[in-house]
Amino acid sequence: HSACRATIERSQTDTDVSSEVLAATVRSMANKLLHGPTLTIKNLIAAGDEGAAFAVLASYGITTDFTIPLQRVDLPMRDAS
Repeated sequence: HSACRATIERSQTDTDVSSEVLAATVRSMANKLLHGPTLTIKNLIAAGDEGAAFAVLASYGITTDFTIPLQRVDLPMRDAS
């Protein structure tokens, strides 16, 4: 989080925009970009396809070291609209 904030502050060129507003905008964009992959992972786990879910995580450079098997958890799903 602090590295992101430092990058945002370095790239800030408009003095009328606070670093907090810029950070909130960047978080909002990141949430929008990650919404699809997050839903995909949740749906793959719910369908029992843990291998595909781990492959999606690995494609983002996220490694996992689970020593216990994943269990299905029913979570409310939101539309991507």
